[in-house]
Amino acid sequence: MKAIVLFLAAVLWAVPLGGGTEGVQRGEELFEANCSICHSLERSLRRRKDREGWLRTVERMAAKMKRVGIAELGDEEKALIADYLSGRDR
Repeated sequence: MKAIVLFLAAVLWAVPLGGGTEGVQRGEELFEANCSICHSLERSLRRRKDREGWLRTVERMAAKMKRVGIAELGDEEKALIADYLSGRDR
């Protein structure tokens, strides 16, 4: 019984809240498609932040993109990008 509880805890910890593997993949795709417009992806990937820190950064960058008419990201898309970026360190 204890082994089952530990296994389930490990599985739940490993699955990101952004929709599992599909959410992580979609977040990575959105990141690559949108963030590379203004700067290299390596620049962002060097940074380490928690999810809230990444969400603030993504929202700030998305507002800049919208102002200059490059693209507009919805709240779900911004959340997926933040989930992807914050989950890379696990």
